[in-house]
Amino acid sequence: TDVFYGIAVDSTGAAWMTGYTNSSDFPVLSAYQPNFSGGLYNAVVVKLNSSGVLSYSTYLGFTAMGRAIAVDSGGNAYAAGDTFGTIPTTAGAYSTSSAGSGDHGFVTKFNSVGNVVYSTYLGGGGDVAWGVAVDGGGSAYLTGATNAASWPNAPSGGAQPANHGSGDAFVAKLNTAGSALSYFTYLGGSQQEIGKAIAVDGSGNAYLGGSTNSADFPVTGGAAQTTWGGGLDGFVAKLNPAGSAFFYVTYLGGGRSDDVRALAI
Repeated sequence: TDVFYGIAVDSTGAAWMTGYTNSSDFPVLSAYQPNFSGGLYNAVVVKLNSSGVLSYSTYLGFTAMGRAIAVDSGGNAYAAGDTFGTIPTTAGAYSTSSAGSGDHGFVTKFNSVGNVVYSTYLGGGGDVAWGVAVDGGGSAYLTGATNAASWPNAPSGGAQPANHGSGDAFVAKLNTAGSALSYFTYLGGSQQEIGKAIAVDGSGNAYLGGSTNSADFPVTGGAAQTTWGGGLDGFVAKLNPAGSAFFYVTYLGGGRSDDVRALAI
């Protein structure tokens, strides 16, 4: 089984992809991790040049899954996902060991030829990274879901400082070196939220999409849909550059199942 969940294109027309595989004969090339490490599956990161020729391919981690990838103006790729096992980390990274129990998010930055620039865990236990974006300065923005009451060394001042339910969406900004969080915030009500897509504009505002089944999801006054439609609703939110306040948070859904999995600015 081989699955790709994320794709991004650099300025040369090369496509970077991430996903997972449990194939021991997955086609690797100039790989950071050349062999299948076992477990249920390994994440994979692959680069095809503009003609569709394989130029880089690697396994990544043990029982790990790549869910999203972004590319910056220098051709560096940022692969995000989660692991129930392990991810190789780099010295000086934000979190070099997994905290708590359950899944842990991760983000790994590759340069244009596939060398790892940094690799770090994300979260405090029970965390999944579903989306990644990168700004013009090389800071990575992550979203997903977390059950953790706190993240290690997370800065204060986030728009929602506490986890409000059984699991909230999160937004985290990782500095250019991958060594610290520039900001961190939860987003959620008393039930379950998952952030599934993220984008960032030229001013550093982050846009988040995902799903919620909370009737008390913290929507903002004047939003497009201020009441829960029922079942699972999609949501869209815009966060300021400091991560300290939401410009808007809105439901998006009807009486059955609705979800937001991708967005663009």
